[in-house]
Formats: sequence, structure tokens, C-alpha cells
Amino acid sequence: MFKYVLTVKYGKEKRAELEVGDSVFPYDINVRISRTRFKGVLVLETTLGFNELISVLSTYPPSVLERVVPVDKCFKINSNLVSELLNYVRTKEFSKIRFGRYGSLGHELVKEINALLNNLRSINSNKVLHIEPINDEVCVGVIDEGRDKFYIIRNRKIPKTK
Repeated sequence: MFKYVLTVKYGKEKRAELEVGDSVFPYDINVRISRTRFKGVLVLETTLGFNELISVLSTYPPSVLERVVPVDKCFKINSNLVSELLNYVRTKEFSKIRFGRYGSLGHELVKEINALLNNLRSINSNKVLHIEPINDEVCVGVIDEGRDKFYIIRNRKIPKTK
């Protein structure tokens, strides 16, 4: 199963669940979409890989879906978080860091993580390290810059009216 963090328009979680579920279900009958304690943030679990998921979603683009971030790994928010995160990041190549939200991390821990990870950036990479606090976990994934922005795909698909 692949895991994704979906960012949707604030307050439109129910609609996003229905639209994304309707799009993915014909390709994966075991798809699971769950809400988080953060408004506008859902977690999608499916057997579809990232490119396949984007292809399926772009056929009939969900109207409230903004971003799709693939998750490689999740860590519990505890005293080992920073060292576990560093061990994971040392095996990845990225040039930018993006926090989906500060969530339960707080500003001080985000500053500390940012400072530590800045030293591990690769100048020649076009990849972004996404750090997504979800409930009591921090989920991370690395993706090409701009590939998470589903609203761009949706806007290309919808013809402009005059």
C-alpha cells in the first residue's frame, strides 16, 4: 500500500473524500481515505503508485484537491524524532524542504529540524523534502519540485471560458 497526504480546500474534506474515492475506487477497491485533526488534510492509502494515482485523478480532477504528497515513512512525535528523521534524510537527495504545516511540532522544533537538515541539502537536485505533521506523527517524502501541486494539473484540464 502507498500512502499520500492530500491537502484540500479548507472545510471541503467530505467533498474531497467523495471525489477522490470515486476516482480511485474503480482501480483499487481497497482504497482508504481518512481525516486528520487538521482541517484540509486527508490521508489516502491505495495500491496505486504516484504516477498512476495522478493519472487516475487527472482524468476527472477532484474540484477541491490542492496537493498530493507521497509518503515514504512516518515517525512518531517523541524524543527520538529528530535523530530518526536525520537517519532517513541522510539517504535522500533534495534541495528544498517544505513543511506542510507546523501542526503538533511547534515553531521551535521546526526551526531545529530546518537548521539540521539545511546542511544535508544537495545543490544540484530538483527534489523537495516534504515534512507533513499528521496527528501524532510526522510523515516524510521526497518528490520532484512542483509534482505535488495538483491544482496546476486540474487547471490545465479545465478549459478556460471567455
